[in-house]
Amino acid sequence: MDENLKPVFDEVYKTQIEPYLEDIEKRRVKILEEFKEKAIAYFSIAVIIVFVLPIDGSIKAFILFCVFPLVYILAFALSFKTFPIEVKDKLLPVILSVFGDFHRLKTEAITFEELKEYKIFPKASFCNTDDIIAGKYKNLDIIIQESSIHNGTGVRFINKETGSVIKDTSAAFYGLIIKVTSNKTFTGTTIVRPDEYYSDAGNLHRVYLEDPAFEKIYNVYSTDQIEARYLLTTAFMERLQKAGNSFTRDPEEKNRTYCVFDKGHVFLFLSSGERFFEVFSPFNTIKRKELYERVYEQMVAVFELIEELKLDQNIGM
Repeated sequence: MDENLKPVFDEVYKTQIEPYLEDIEKRRVKILEEFKEKAIAYFSIAVIIVFVLPIDGSIKAFILFCVFPLVYILAFALSFKTFPIEVKDKLLPVILSVFGDFHRLKTEAITFEELKEYKIFPKASFCNTDDIIAGKYKNLDIIIQESSIHNGTGVRFINKETGSVIKDTSAAFYGLIIKVTSNKTFTGTTIVRPDEYYSDAGNLHRVYLEDPAFEKIYNVYSTDQIEARYLLTTAFMERLQKAGNSFTRDPEEKNRTYCVFDKGHVFLFLSSGERFFEVFSPFNTIKRKELYERVYEQMVAVFELIEELKLDQNIGM
């Protein structure tokens, strides 16, 4: 990774991100102040209306302390509803421009059917996609897709004993799925997954590597033992762990990183457990450089991992 990229990011932040944040921050503060000013007037009007109505006291209390506050909170939330999407749409491609030419896509680029082929999540039944970014890094086509993969049907049903609504689903994965189109064509299929039992390995066989630290965290399966060992160098394994850890805020959380090599593609599954690049809050300033530096550092870890594989070089295994 080019060490000169950090100054490039600093310049992009100063010239493109910071001016945009100034406008967003002014709008955020203005709406917040307007709602603060309206709160007292709103509550006073609510009190007058409630006590004028010829209804029971308990109903008045319910309207005053439940209905009106909920309406106020809803109006407040709706006022900021578009801000997180607007900020992400604008700034995420700008941050990624430090590394190459990237843009947002409106249609799903990595399909659930494509992912099911590798049976990484054998019980998964559907996938939800939030954000898709596509572009080039050193002549490699790259897709970055924020997705959640779920087990179960997703159907809601009512628990007969409690009367509560339950959704038939559990999350198998939440984070970024990155697809890299390589200039190399792999002869076999190699899958790196967390150290857990893989019941659907099929024609893939367990590959045992020399790094004991890596073996404690990951299991490797492949149709080509020689190619798998060629790909999974010590440097690559270290960078895979670094990339996975960069998306996890809790250092004690188990690494949930997956990697697939197949034909001319590499898939990276980087579990985060939270929405990617969610920086907006109505109550906090958005002008905090560390929020955007974190995304930059996460992408540095990803692109360092891609560089280690030398996927841009059309050479044999």
